[in-house]
Amino acid sequence: MVNEFSSFARRILKCGMLVAALTGMPLPAAATQMPVPDDSVASMGSVGPAIIQTFLDTGASVVRTNSDTSCVVSARILIEESTYVDTDGTVLDFARIRRSPATSIQAIAPETGDLRFRIQLKYSPRADRPIRMTFGDIDWDLSDVLEDSTDSLSITGERAAVLAAAFRAGLRPQLVAVSRDNDHVVTDRIEVPDLNDLAACKAELKPDAAQVPSTLITMRFQADPVTSPLATLGELQDCRMADEPGELHVAKISQTTGFFSQTDKVFVAFDKHGKVSRAYVPGIFDGDFRNGRRDVRISIAANSNVPMEPNAVKGCLGLAPVAICSYDSGDQRYLGVCEQALAALSTPEKPEVPSLLDSVGPNPFGGFPKGGDVIITGGVTPTPTPITPKPPGRGPKTPITDLPPAPQPPQEPEPSPVPVPSSALLMLGGLALMAGLRRRKAR
Repeated sequence: MVNEFSSFARRILKCGMLVAALTGMPLPAAATQMPVPDDSVASMGSVGPAIIQTFLDTGASVVRTNSDTSCVVSARILIEESTYVDTDGTVLDFARIRRSPATSIQAIAPETGDLRFRIQLKYSPRADRPIRMTFGDIDWDLSDVLEDSTDSLSITGERAAVLAAAFRAGLRPQLVAVSRDNDHVVTDRIEVPDLNDLAACKAELKPDAAQVPSTLITMRFQADPVTSPLATLGELQDCRMADEPGELHVAKISQTTGFFSQTDKVFVAFDKHGKVSRAYVPGIFDGDFRNGRRDVRISIAANSNVPMEPNAVKGCLGLAPVAICSYDSGDQRYLGVCEQALAALSTPEKPEVPSLLDSVGPNPFGGFPKGGDVIITGGVTPTPTPITPKPPGRGPKTPITDLPPAPQPPQEPEPSPVPVPSSALLMLGGLALMAGLRRRKAR
């Protein structure tokens, strides 16, 4: 038994030495205060393309990627008013239908290029059967514009121009298709996106150096438990939520990064201290921050597809889990990368990481947090300040408000080797002591 413990201790010591050797590269000093798993970048949502989406007061949004900029307006397809017919001709009750509330149409006006439309069906129609859109005298088969994601349609060129004219005339096209999964015949009415808001957005579109696309999952919105309106029963039912009225508030998203949202609406719950405890964007974002949690499920489709490029990914809410934190500053709310994890990733040896962080800014709300909290600095080499220890049970202190922050000049961090965690040293010491005691007892 002594030999087994001694051998185990030696193996642990070798592993510790290996970890120390592998992680002994210079890091910013504050980066050593929190271990970050190898998949930390992916866990913060960097699986899709870099994107930043800024919502205007009208509900239109400006969407920027590393290669394109466009204005987008969306309209929800009222799936609860659609009809679903089984193979035997039975009209199915909507309560039996599983379909995402993110079902919608987008009108997309690129900075350069012609107007286009995308219909997110949120089910896969059979490509070998007609996908019929009818309005006025028009009867189209859209099976030829079914995207690689298999659950969306991309309408461009002459068809887009004709559809835009129909929308301006107030027509609501009908779309009929057969589900690939169960052969249900699905009939939708396509709502009219606001093309006037789209035109106004494009007229004001111009370069903005402060709008930096990022792959990191973040969301900003303004909400508080006193003035933010409560969600009505109708709103909850439309979004297929089981919550009772009086529990969730409705807020307006101002900006997201790392994913595209078909709506500027977010449902929010608060804890007894007025902190955000839950946040839900219908069909694409579900965050649970109760009791210190930082669990967010994100739609992999929203995380992977962007308006200006063909949709290639189909996915449900929850297929792209991420770990992010909730921060408050008055009624300004920020959901995004946790400060300690971000600090640990900001290293000269990982030049790809800082490029992901530019849109985060000096800290979620600008200015400088009180009490020595980590300050996330923009630029090529973000430099965090040391974290002041806090009593157990207390979350991050509230930073002051100044949105958005101005980029700060880069600073060179002082190298600091990563020490073996104290918990590992204690474990090694305990194992060595146990081995020594057993050796003495054996004598």
